[in-house]
Amino acid sequence: MNSSTRFHSHSSTAATLHGWWMARERAAAGYTPPITASADADDVKLTAFVRHGEKVLIVLASFAAPPESEHGSAGTNVVLSIDWSAIGLDAATAKLSAPQLLPMQPNASAYAPGDSILVPPSQGVLLILE
Repeated sequence: MNSSTRFHSHSSTAATLHGWWMARERAAAGYTPPITASADADDVKLTAFVRHGEKVLIVLASFAAPPESEHGSAGTNVVLSIDWSAIGLDAATAKLSAPQLLPMQPNASAYAPGDSILVPPSQGVLLILE
């Protein structure tokens, strides 16, 4: 059983999709995604597009209620758990960044793997790991 979906771009390298829903659907078959969000961040879902040995696009999506609602929050802090061998990158040299993407991400940010990343409620964060 194929544990991921392959997407091909114009380059010769394919990106492999690892969606948050796959872990739930394929847990019985032993599927483990290469990157997961911290266990206490149930309201944040993660999808990763992996170009093995090159880079990873990580999409964090918050399903938390916005602060103005009755059960709202200011955001969710997420720590990524990364299986470095599964993505083909070196933890010692990897760089994690959130590029500026207007209007969604008005400011670029840099993180170290293991840093806490704030995901605003009902919004998302796009990260590049390379």
